[in-house]
Amino acid sequence: MPKANLTALPDSKVVEFIRILSEYQHKMESHQNYVQTKKARCKVRELAQIELLRQISFIRAKHDKELSELRDQQEKDKIDFLD
Repeated sequence: MPKANLTALPDSKVVEFIRILSEYQHKMESHQNYVQTKKARCKVRELAQIELLRQISFIRAKHDKELSELRDQQEKDKIDFLD
């Protein structure tokens, strides 16, 4: 069975974009452009939160799948044992 291209690791494109936004935020702060600083900071937090939720969702789905497979195998073993 081919493995899905899903991972609990951070998405490298999102991480790179967060890094760029963080650099922009620091640049705007050094130029005392606090409106843009605040916008960048909010966007960084938003993207980081979305990425974290994506990772948590993946881990939960993987856990649920493994638990289901384990229960199915236990049920099969129980039926084999009783036959």
